[in-house]
Amino acid sequence: MLSQDFLVLGRISIEQLAPNYIHAYSFTKAICIERTKYQFVEVYEHPVFGKMLILDGKPQLSILDEQIYHEVLTHPAMLAHPDPRRIAILGGGDGGILREVLKYDSVDEVYLVDIDWRVVDICRRYLEEVSQGAFDDPRVKLVYMDAYRFIEEWNGEPFDIIIMDLTDPVSLISAGLYTYESFETISSKLSRVGIVSVQSESPTFSKYIFQVHFYNIAATIGSVFNHTVLARDYIPCFGSDWGFAYASNGEYLKRLNGESIDAELKERGVSTRYFTGQVFEAITRIPKVIVEEVARSKPVYVKDAEKYIEERAKKLRELRCLLGIEAQRF
Repeated sequence: MLSQDFLVLGRISIEQLAPNYIHAYSFTKAICIERTKYQFVEVYEHPVFGKMLILDGKPQLSILDEQIYHEVLTHPAMLAHPDPRRIAILGGGDGGILREVLKYDSVDEVYLVDIDWRVVDICRRYLEEVSQGAFDDPRVKLVYMDAYRFIEEWNGEPFDIIIMDLTDPVSLISAGLYTYESFETISSKLSRVGIVSVQSESPTFSKYIFQVHFYNIAATIGSVFNHTVLARDYIPCFGSDWGFAYASNGEYLKRLNGESIDAELKERGVSTRYFTGQVFEAITRIPKVIVEEVARSKPVYVKDAEKYIEERAKKLRELRCLLGIEAQRF
């Protein structure tokens, strides 16, 4: 498949991270290649990274380092809350976040909301090392629908934790959830001390590729919630650093630090492969230049996201026309 962002030629996958900068893989084995209703799904074997999940040409995880992303996105929010019982995971069809959330005995129910049931099915079949049986836990409720519509229509008890494990903001399916209006809705569905955890794109590269990027995502979240904590860690299979944001209108998030994280992990009996209090202290020490750029950035509104997606789709159509290829060819 060829687009402005990535190229797949047999077992070679090339992703553009920034102008004149690409990130490429040469795989040893193709395990699954399928175009679903919503996206192009690939599972490959790599000699270093092990099995990898790629959606629309963009690496989502590898067996080698998936614990970095999944643990960093999950545990700060779960540990900051004194008693997380009701959880919503928006996206997360691979089951990694689900696996981490279910380590907490306090959890009564988890709603995993993914628009693409085929991704969940493929990951359960070919990437069972990630979910480790989490989908079979009786506390789990699988919901196949648009995540924003799920949150907007939710009229049950408020959520203690909402985790946004979404794909890159290249369509309204994901970009629409990074808007001011969306975060306001999410805030209204959280309990009084509820916390939202958000995968927030690469601080280094996302601004060169997407108009909805780390800096305006952070600015948008900060314009809605009283307390926001930003984090940045390196994800080897992404070929870049990655941003995370935790936000709440309650006070618990403010009290989170390395010492309290280690104490809570021990008290709650939660084991991790990567995340510790020391890691939290390191990844939340955000450089001054990043803090300043977030401060200069403006929140994203629905109209901004819609305009961006419309313009991007137009450019993609023009590129495909120029190259003489069909939109669905792969």
